[in-house]
Amino acid sequence: MEFVSTDEIRVLHVDDKPDFAELTAEYLATHDKAFAVETASNADEALALLENLDVDCIVSDFEMPGDNGIDLLEAVRERRPEIPFVLFTGKGSEEIASEAISAGVDDYLQKSPGAEQYALLANRISNLVEQYRSQQEAAQTRRFFSQLIEHSTDVIPVIEPDGTIKYVSPSCEWNLGYEQEVVIGDNAFDYIHPDDVDRATAKFYETVENPDTMPEVEFRFKHADGGWVPLHGRAKNLLHDSDVGGIVSYNRIVED
Repeated sequence: MEFVSTDEIRVLHVDDKPDFAELTAEYLATHDKAFAVETASNADEALALLENLDVDCIVSDFEMPGDNGIDLLEAVRERRPEIPFVLFTGKGSEEIASEAISAGVDDYLQKSPGAEQYALLANRISNLVEQYRSQQEAAQTRRFFSQLIEHSTDVIPVIEPDGTIKYVSPSCEWNLGYEQEVVIGDNAFDYIHPDDVDRATAKFYETVENPDTMPEVEFRFKHADGGWVPLHGRAKNLLHDSDVGGIVSYNRIVED
């Protein structure tokens, strides 16, 4: 079976009982047509398939010839640690559940008679895949904006509410003469000209107290060589953003 649509929920189901694996695939497809299920009968076969399949979730039995489900889980975590993994097993015990949790399983479900188990499995998979895809999208967005900042000619620091610099873009070095690690941890206002610091500080705290504003200010920033660089800055409050957690300041040199 070939996975082709990004709207599909692509599942690799590993079980040494082919009839049960096929039945599970049928029930999942009945529950939601978005499910596309590939099957494997053991851990080695599953890992071989994983090399060429774009998989959203792995569902595995515990007891299988050769490596068991937890062995497979550990092997998957080494290769593709982000993929959700569900242990769907007929052999249940607190010891197995504890071992699975320690190995990093995303969910643990014991097989039971009746069709209800498949509906429960489908819901667990859907929830895990939704979380997985959201995390992947968020990571992709972070990489995109990270690339923009890393290659920006503007000096872009992220500043904590007390003025501490928690990050600054690489452009700090070629614009202001400081390597990133030199200024990170320092107070941003210590670098501002004494005649400009009150005005710059007022605009900064306006941003802290009013997240919807993006005030602008011109000020002089001390260059590493001792001179003063005129900057035009504006700030955005992203304290609420868990990925940023600070005030982002965009600063451009004011040309004569």
